[in-house]
Amino acid sequence: DRNGKTLRPKVAARLITMDPEDLARVPEVIAVVAGASKAPAVRAALAGGLVHGLVVDATLADVLLAG
Repeated sequence: DRNGKTLRPKVAARLITMDPEDLARVPEVIAVVAGASKAPAVRAALAGGLVHGLVVDATLADVLLAG
């Protein structure tokens, strides 16, 4: 969710993904994200400690830095 709490939507059962617990054990996770609309998801991933590095486009960077 927006506070970084892990959610498990029903659709996740039909996707090939890593469980959040497995992702937490990866020593370095770098997210590559583009688009200002992704700001809430990026903030949630950072709040939840899911990513250690972040690569974003200028538009998204502006939104994130603006708060």
